[in-house]
Parts: sequence; structure tokens; C-alpha cells
Amino acid sequence: MIPKLASMNQMTVRVTPDGDGVWRIHFELETDTFSGRVWCWGSPECLVEFASQLTPCPLLEGATLRLGYNHMIDDDAMLSLTIRPVGSLGVLEARVEIADA
Repeated sequence: MIPKLASMNQMTVRVTPDGDGVWRIHFELETDTFSGRVWCWGSPECLVEFASQLTPCPLLEGATLRLGYNHMIDDDAMLSLTIRPVGSLGVLEARVEIADA
């Protein structure tokens, strides 16, 4: 039996600058079977680095963004977003893990 993967209907990312160099980063994800939202603190640099990993076309390697507290050990991770190529036709897979607050 092949597991059915949910197709991503929508992912929204928005930021609210805090004025001290750290941003409040909001993520909302909706698929046919799941919806979730989370926000966490992050630096503009981490978003720029993630975006630069997604720049090559075609995307040959995956890109990952992890946000959370401390060193994101155990329950300190709030969000993990990985986008990677699947196959050779330009299909991308997004894996999102959102903390259960």
C-alpha cells in the first residue's frame, strides 16, 4: 500500500519586525486534511538564507528552515519547514512540522 501524501493547498508566511533585529514570523499551512498555524521569533537573516537555498532553478537540493527557542532541542523547536525536489520533473515536496502549543 502506498501512503497518500496531502497536497499543500496554501502556505502563508508573514513577518512583523520587532524593531530590535528579531522578527515575529507567522506561518499558516492548509492542506486537504490538516491546518495549522504558528509564530516564532527569528532573524531576517535566517529567512534570507532559506530563500537563497530556494533560488536555484531547477532546485537540486533541499532547503530547510528551523525556528524555535534555545538550540531547538526536544520541545524547543516551533517550526521545521523542508522543501526538496522529488524526481526529475521539477516536482517539489514540502514537509512542515508545527509544534503543538
